[in-house]
Amino acid sequence: MFCTECGTQTSNTAKFCFKCGAALVAPAEAPATANYEAVSTPVAPEPEQPAIRTVPLPRTEEPARAADPASFDSWPTPRPDAETSISYEEDEPKQWWQNPLVWVGFAGLVFAFLAYGTRDFWLGTTKTGVGNTISATSGGPAPVATTVATGTTYYAVRKLKLRDKASTIGSQVKGEVQRGATLSGSIVMGEDEKSQWLKIDGTGYFASLANLSDAAPPPLKLIINKTITLDENTVIKNGPTDSALPIDNAPSGTAVEAVGVTNEGWIEIARKQSGVGYFKPSATSANAGLIEGKPVVAAAESVNFDAMFQFNAENCDYGPQMTSIYSAISSNANGAPFSIDGAKGQYKSTRSGGDVDSAEAIVSAPIVGKLKNLGVTGLFVGYEGQGIYFADSVDSVGQALSSFGFVKQGDGSYATDSGGVGGYVTKSNGKTTLYCGA
Repeated sequence: MFCTECGTQTSNTAKFCFKCGAALVAPAEAPATANYEAVSTPVAPEPEQPAIRTVPLPRTEEPARAADPASFDSWPTPRPDAETSISYEEDEPKQWWQNPLVWVGFAGLVFAFLAYGTRDFWLGTTKTGVGNTISATSGGPAPVATTVATGTTYYAVRKLKLRDKASTIGSQVKGEVQRGATLSGSIVMGEDEKSQWLKIDGTGYFASLANLSDAAPPPLKLIINKTITLDENTVIKNGPTDSALPIDNAPSGTAVEAVGVTNEGWIEIARKQSGVGYFKPSATSANAGLIEGKPVVAAAESVNFDAMFQFNAENCDYGPQMTSIYSAISSNANGAPFSIDGAKGQYKSTRSGGDVDSAEAIVSAPIVGKLKNLGVTGLFVGYEGQGIYFADSVDSVGQALSSFGFVKQGDGSYATDSGGVGGYVTKSNGKTTLYCGA
């Protein structure tokens, strides 16, 4: 051991230093060396602070260790003023404009406005403030009064049906409205992706745009609602005025559905394609009486020519009943209406190609009927013969009349071999024609 007074090394069993005489103490009995850094001084805990979190930092200096380095209790207690951690506050609450959900919702509103709020602008329509009522049925036989909400207003130009789908195929009829009724809604594409329909506000029903107009139809002084036959080539216009635009040309013999007569004397017809049209018959037309409220000239019923057709190519005889019809056609070329025995309706023949003595003169009458399952559209009388107009092709007519001696020729027509006088089936002026004569 060493003397604590003079530092002289002595025996471990010596009681006194042999040099200075100081008392010696054995190492096992020696008191522990004072080490102030090894003393753990308790530190009062810091008061709790809400929303404050402390994150320990790594020590930058290794403290002096106690005599027993294995004991962590010998690590020095940090001084109260030592910086051993860093503190930071919780994130502040976000403002409403910092919330991404707010912007998502705002973007959705903008899209909805662009998609629906401006569609009337893109369609070129305007909205009115008119509320309307229609008669509709919703699943039951009893009619239900359904109020049509305010929207773009259209007018029914003729009686039309309301459907549960934008299609005439696979849809159910939920009601109907009369000519002149107003419907409000928006235009949508039909399920066929071709037609256009009005989706009626407040009902979910659909009406074909073909039967609607953005202008109210003119008032009618007379209601007809019957089928009539046009007895002259007729120009159909889009309005009941002379300045209205032509929309169709209907040849003589066309059957049309007359709706009524306007105050100006125009006849309104329901067009097969869509909407309505107007025409004013000439003074010589059998339909001129409609303007004055006289009996309607109804379209003739289909004539059964099988019961009267007796064709003889040698002398162009069609049988006694057909002969009487041809006689009536010739006698009434001045426009006077005539009737046919065994067929309801009135007919009117017209002359073309010159006067009655001209070789080019043809007097014809639109007469609808059937012959050998062929569609007959009219009869005509020529200078030296008479014939029939068909709606079918030349081949169909020629083959159907083969029992009367018609044989196909090299030019595609059909003829009978009768030496100058006989029958011919050809295409003439766009019509399939059976003619017998010189």
